[in-house]
Amino acid sequence: MSCVRATDFFLPTLKDDPADAEAISHRLLVRGGFVRQVGSGLYTYLPLGQRVMLKIESIIREEMNTIGVEWSMPVLLPAELWKASGRYDVETIALHEIGHLSGLGHSAIGETETGATGRKVTASGSVMFPIAFGAGVVTNRNLQPDDIAGISDLYPDGGFAAATGTVSGLIVKNGQGVYGAHVVAFNPATGTMVGNFTLKADGSFTIAGLSPGPHVLRVEPLDDGDVESFVGGTPDLDFRVTFSSRFVVVPAGGDSGSVTINVVRK
Repeated sequence: MSCVRATDFFLPTLKDDPADAEAISHRLLVRGGFVRQVGSGLYTYLPLGQRVMLKIESIIREEMNTIGVEWSMPVLLPAELWKASGRYDVETIALHEIGHLSGLGHSAIGETETGATGRKVTASGSVMFPIAFGAGVVTNRNLQPDDIAGISDLYPDGGFAAATGTVSGLIVKNGQGVYGAHVVAFNPATGTMVGNFTLKADGSFTIAGLSPGPHVLRVEPLDDGDVESFVGGTPDLDFRVTFSSRFVVVPAGGDSGSVTINVVRK
């Protein structure tokens, strides 16, 4: 058995809790050096976390081998399996995964409903929405305004910052910040929507890449889908959908100024 000195082992622990960590498990895993967050809902297994995962895999494999039911599926599967679940649009899937590769997390601009056959998408305003449309729908082969704003914010060209603006502010409930709220900026002149999340305990948010002009802000809980697809920790879901009481004017090359939106419990 090989041994590694603790002083030589890569174990980047933290003294304090991460600012965006609400769940105890999230705080302990990050502080203990098991995982490190690299984006919204995206985590890297550090060496210690990888060892734990491999140990869990070995235990599961041992039990499955005992009852003789373990199997291994090929990387490539027949197209019929993907078509049956409505996920055969390779171009849409590739564009979504390229978004992740480029640094984008999931977007929550979309609507779903649950039926006898499971959850299905009824509307989507982003390629990065985590659930695909049914078979035959190719809408998400093209980047939507939310995707364009996100990727342009990460990799701006020379005139992007000057031509667009940002809106920032706080989402508050009973005087306390709301973590994990979904905030959408709607431009009534163009019909475009760009969103982001409150990722800090104080309920602060920033939405970049907005076209100049008046916008309506909509705040909603992440109760339409798997919340872990969007944010880490435990988001607050106990509040009603709320709109800004006035238009928020976004200037070119600047910020709207801090906007505070108070939400109430359901």
